[in-house]
Amino acid sequence: ELDEVVHINTHFHIIMSEGNPSEGHVSVQKIDASLQVLNDAFEFAGFYFIKGEVTTTANSSWYTVTSSSYDESQMKAALRFGGAEDLNVYLLKPEQGLLGWAYTPNWYENYPLNDGVVISNESVPGGTNANYNKGDTLTHEVGHWLGLY
Repeated sequence: ELDEVVHINTHFHIIMSEGNPSEGHVSVQKIDASLQVLNDAFEFAGFYFIKGEVTTTANSSWYTVTSSSYDESQMKAALRFGGAEDLNVYLLKPEQGLLGWAYTPNWYENYPLNDGVVISNESVPGGTNANYNKGDTLTHEVGHWLGLY
């Protein structure tokens, strides 16, 4: 039995294509299912993720963002909620078919704007990526965000 549970406010930012708003849409049900997968995965370690803000933004440059890019910094600066203790999740369609990425905590001091987790909107539970649509991409990337390599 764990003595203490760490509660983490978790904000979801859905980024969609400007030309086709249905491209990139993620339903509230899929957000909630993602949170459930996350909580099931990290319960043993004493982490509990609480649904915070959910935003929807149409921006084609951000929709296909690449890691460590100017667009990523701009997106996160514009949308982020809270500080280092808050988890911000950006759902979009990363370039090069990546499933997602996250920066480990040691990046935060020098690159606070990069904080957060980016995942493919196709990797959420019930998403369109048949091989990776159980929500485990978010779990994997949140592990990095928490400091696991």
